[in-house]
Amino acid sequence: MRTWHQPPQHHTHLDLSPRKPRLGKPVFLTAHSVTWPIAEKYQSFASGVRGISSAATLTTGSSSGKSARASPVSDELLQRVGDLWGRGFSVIPILERGKRPAITWADYQRRAPTMDELGDWFGNGRAFNIGIVTGAVSGIVAIDCDSPEAIAWADAHLPATDMRTRTGRGGEHRFYQHPGTPVRNKVKIQTDHARLALDVRGDGGFVVAPGSVHETGAVYEKLGAWPPVEALPVFDPAWIAEPPIEKPPTDRSPVFSSDHDHLNRCAEHFENGWKRKAS
Repeated sequence: MRTWHQPPQHHTHLDLSPRKPRLGKPVFLTAHSVTWPIAEKYQSFASGVRGISSAATLTTGSSSGKSARASPVSDELLQRVGDLWGRGFSVIPILERGKRPAITWADYQRRAPTMDELGDWFGNGRAFNIGIVTGAVSGIVAIDCDSPEAIAWADAHLPATDMRTRTGRGGEHRFYQHPGTPVRNKVKIQTDHARLALDVRGDGGFVVAPGSVHETGAVYEKLGAWPPVEALPVFDPAWIAEPPIEKPPTDRSPVFSSDHDHLNRCAEHFENGWKRKAS
C-alpha cells in the first residue's frame, strides 16, 4: 500500500486574496441536519435571496417588451448555493447547461461574492449552473480528470479525497486543500507514460459545481462525504510535476589530428594568398 506524505505544514502562508473569514468550521448541509454556524449563515442567505426574488421580474422577450413575474426560487438551488457559499467558496453563476461564466468574474478570483450579489444572480428566477472559483480565494485546488485513463492515473498517483464530483461527461473533479502558495492552472498534463486529459484548476480557475446540468442533460453529482476543506489532503504541486523534456542528442563528433592538419593547411593557403596580394 502506498503511503502518502503531506507537504510540510510549517511553511509561511501566502495570503493571495482578502478571503472572507470563516464562521467556524463548515459542515455538510442536509435537509435533516444543519448545525451552527453554517445553519445561521445559510438561513440568512436563503431568506435574503427569497426576499429579493419576491420582487424580481424578468423580461419575457416578447415583442411587447412587457415584464413577467420571476418563477419561484428553487429551494434545491438555494441549498446548493448556500452550502457552497457557507463553506467559504467563491461561487459564480454559469450559463445554463454550459461551462461559461454568466458574469465578468475576475473580481471573484480575489473575494467571495456578497449575499446581495448572490441574490441578484440566483434569486431572479433564471436558470443557472453554479461555478466554484478555485485557488486561495476558496481554499481549494481541483484536479479535473476528463477520461477513464486520467481517472486511473489519479487513482494510482494521487491521495484519496472525500470531496469529488462526477462531471457531466463521466469524468471527475477531485478537490484538495490549497497549500497557501500560488498554484498555476495546467491542462493536459504530461505523465511518465502519456499526455492525459488531466487538468489542474488552481488560482484563477473554476469548476462546475455539483447539481449543475451538462449540455447533454447529465447532472454533475457529488461523490464522497464532502467534509470541511480543512479535512482534505493538502495539494502538493510535486504530485503533478511533468517529467523534464529530453533534448535530442547533438552531433559532437571528435576532431581528429588529420582534421587539424587540414585546417592548418587551409589557414596557411589563405595567409600566403593575402601576402602575395599585398605585395
